[in-house]
Amino acid sequence: MKAFEICAEVLPQSMSYTTCQSTQSQVDLLEAVAAVNPNVVAVMSAGSSVEMPWLDKCKAVIHGYLCGQAGAGAMLQALLGEITPSGKLAESYPLKYENVSSAPYFPAKQRTAEYREGLYVGYRYYETANVPVLFPFGFGLSYTTFQYSDLKVTDRETSFTLKNTGSVDGAEVAQLYIGKLSGNVSVAGTNAPNPYDKKILADYYTGNIQTVPDVEFENLLGHPIPDGSWSGTLTINDALCQMYYAKGGQLSQLPAGVLGHNQSPVLRSR
Repeated sequence: MKAFEICAEVLPQSMSYTTCQSTQSQVDLLEAVAAVNPNVVAVMSAGSSVEMPWLDKCKAVIHGYLCGQAGAGAMLQALLGEITPSGKLAESYPLKYENVSSAPYFPAKQRTAEYREGLYVGYRYYETANVPVLFPFGFGLSYTTFQYSDLKVTDRETSFTLKNTGSVDGAEVAQLYIGKLSGNVSVAGTNAPNPYDKKILADYYTGNIQTVPDVEFENLLGHPIPDGSWSGTLTINDALCQMYYAKGGQLSQLPAGVLGHNQSPVLRSR
């Protein structure tokens, strides 16, 4: 078995992401290795979701997120079976970046960032709009198995019994999701009026929010969309990425203090 490491390209946190792909050179190398030895395990280190068109070249993928300098030893222990992976994904992994709810609106242009996706972030969007994903929120495999039983649900609490039914030690991250399968659900409220009109916010009621028109977004905001075009001098409230719009001429007017301010789940196995 050959282990192959995938490290997603690290970008400054002040920058806006335009893709969630691994660098092509890494993909080319993985495919070249898999061509001569199909027993490949990808060890991935990334701080956010990554497209995986190379997944079919791997027998397994183990994800360590950004686990620090001691992470390599922990990943090795998991690969050797000395410990059992128990992590779960903290975000949904899309099939491609274009499927992300905010993809049409980011990265932001000039001074305005429009959050037209509203509440439809992550699994809320994928579930509501029926958009398939590569790996769902909360996904993660283990070297052992667990059994849930004696589930009890009241209006105040939930309890259950969890048992390790496998042959090795392991930890489990119990996840509880609440949803309406059928029928009506009545919950006592405040009887306050609904501030949102379904007729003028149709896309927000269906979850199809990748093509929200300006008029509908203004209805959600409650006011006209602000003019976000850049003009004038860069100030302390502008991000460094705004230097692009300064076209070099205004950079000398940027206050000097701005430049000096310091402001492992297993995913697949076969």
